[in-house]
Amino acid sequence: MRSCKNRYRRIKWHQGIVVEKRTFINKSVLCGALGLLSLSLLAGQDSPFADGEFEFSDEWKSRQALIPVALGMEPADLVIRGGQAFVAHTGEFIEGWVIATKGRRIAYFGPADEAPKSKPARKMLDTLVGSGTTVIDATGRTLVPGFGHSHNHIESSRLTPNRYAQVVLPLGTTWVAEGDHETGNVLGEAGITFWLDMQPKHLKVFPVVTSAVPPTDEIMEPTGGYFDYKVVRNLFAHDARIRSIGEVMYEPGLQDPTSRAYDRLHQVLQAAWDAREAIQGHTGGNDYSNISTFRNAAIRSNHNPKGSSEGLNDHIVRVARVGMWTDSPPNRTHFGALIRGVYASKAPYAPTFITLSTDDRDLPELMEWGDIDYNIRRYIEEGWSAIESGTIDTTRQRVVVDAFRAASFNAATLLRLEEDVGSFSPGSFADVVILEGQQLEDLAKVKIEQVIASGTLVVHDGQLVDGVEPVPSPPEYALGTVSLSRKVTPEDFQIRAPEGKDSITAWLWRPYDFRERPDTVELPVEKGIVQYGSQRGVFKMAVIERHESLGIELPEEVQMATMFTATSPSHPCSAVATTVQHDAHQLTVHGSCDEAIALAANRLVEIGGGFVVVADNEIKAEVRFPVTGLMSDEEPEVLLAQIEAIRAASDALVWAGADFVSNRHRPVTDSMTFWFLTPAPRPWNLTSRGFYDLLSGERLPVVW
Repeated sequence: MRSCKNRYRRIKWHQGIVVEKRTFINKSVLCGALGLLSLSLLAGQDSPFADGEFEFSDEWKSRQALIPVALGMEPADLVIRGGQAFVAHTGEFIEGWVIATKGRRIAYFGPADEAPKSKPARKMLDTLVGSGTTVIDATGRTLVPGFGHSHNHIESSRLTPNRYAQVVLPLGTTWVAEGDHETGNVLGEAGITFWLDMQPKHLKVFPVVTSAVPPTDEIMEPTGGYFDYKVVRNLFAHDARIRSIGEVMYEPGLQDPTSRAYDRLHQVLQAAWDAREAIQGHTGGNDYSNISTFRNAAIRSNHNPKGSSEGLNDHIVRVARVGMWTDSPPNRTHFGALIRGVYASKAPYAPTFITLSTDDRDLPELMEWGDIDYNIRRYIEEGWSAIESGTIDTTRQRVVVDAFRAASFNAATLLRLEEDVGSFSPGSFADVVILEGQQLEDLAKVKIEQVIASGTLVVHDGQLVDGVEPVPSPPEYALGTVSLSRKVTPEDFQIRAPEGKDSITAWLWRPYDFRERPDTVELPVEKGIVQYGSQRGVFKMAVIERHESLGIELPEEVQMATMFTATSPSHPCSAVATTVQHDAHQLTVHGSCDEAIALAANRLVEIGGGFVVVADNEIKAEVRFPVTGLMSDEEPEVLLAQIEAIRAASDALVWAGADFVSNRHRPVTDSMTFWFLTPAPRPWNLTSRGFYDLLSGERLPVVW
């Protein structure tokens, strides 16, 4: 705030005010007058707070309704008694406490036999239970807060939010921070509010405004949206459930003022800072110089941990030392080394900077492994195994406590959501997971008996209560997002040689190649067209814009880019195409002949997105993702069978250059959705606008 002296001088200069005596008292009086003047001017401006009778919001009214219950003046709607409760704030397991709810939130969490303030002669439990109160007896069991994701992409499960809720509520997940740059790049701002329009009835989804729309800049990678300061502030103002900024990962845009992405990205960052929202990151380096640049921008977390997959990995401790959390999806190969590294460091508070997330867990993994419940089991398993081997020196109970804190409380703290989720704190949403048993060995199994989400029993005996999670129709604006101005032809995918050449040199693209430049290959030219195919071990890939672009360059009739690759179905004249292409989510296709590539692309447009497998001029398999080209509202079991069928059809084409798949623990049809990522450490990649050096922003020729 400006000093009184400065304000006085500004008024004098603007209005010609002359004050002969400049004593301290006169300045104070003048400041008071200026304050009144400021208030009167403010009252004359348009303000949502200026006129009319004050009315409490529905949310605040719901909090007011909790107070009489906590005082012992009114009964609760639901009381959970017996068993031991996990106190996330202190890491204790306490017996003899009760959880009492009113509406969707917790009204009282404390001893059952303590006297309420309004009725000192009675016990709290007696005042909480009325004729209409539902009582759950949890004797012999353990109560833990509902599990939550600090960073997740629901659409990576290929399920719409409501179908996803049907799968994860029985697994104890009651809230998700949705990293929505996938839908954001397809639909723009509507891709964020989509998660509110499709909000499940009992699973709380907090949309996270992405930093990556577009993922790099509007020249290299235009998409269906463009997020700057104004867009982000408007989204935060639109609904209080829209929280934080997600996944800052394009390092040139963060660190290099000459980058075309720098201004837009820093506008997004300042929008979060001005709104005092959390910012999440995705760092490409483990050194403190790089980490410090992320912290300089107030980025609070990282979910791309680096380092060894064997022995001890100190990444979590390294970033924790500068106040940064790590979102740790245990499907990463080095999860065990990360957990061992935390405890081997002897840093007593390092585990508080771990959150458990799944990031991009697809439906087959979700159905086979589980959700956060699986992450907890893995955490405990890795920690206990390291204790037994003598690798780390801690206790089994400490590992269990840290695992359950990482499953919700740490994530809520990172995202500044701790008043709503992550613990049994009075006033927070009534999210309770009731586990079988009370011994450490029982807790390590994470066997779920019941789940209460926002005060409603949604899971009983491990099963979703019938009808508890309805599935509405997707909004119209989220359908029909895969469109081209015309059908593509095989000729569209031909790569012409420079005039007069009978052979050329071409870049040979491979996934997960982080070298300064890819390999090259010599290819023959016939009638000006570069030749390729299975017989040469060289294939083709293309990226086609399939949703409206808002970049500086206007798209041509069909905007696309094509180059040669070593990775493709090797079956003669075959192709696999998809509209799931992180993070721009354009239409991408890999194939061994132009005819198959065109057929796969056109069929994908016809079905509204998903996956298509083509061979021998036939559609061999397909799965439809009509919602934004990324999701299906089919029953999870039905969709699972379709995904498995598309995997099998793709594998039958025998992919060349796919030796990396065994190291990534993903089938090709899942792995290929990440091949076109543009953040660090990738120095180059193909977008719908061409082959780019991602660090300099220079467009490179694909042949010469």
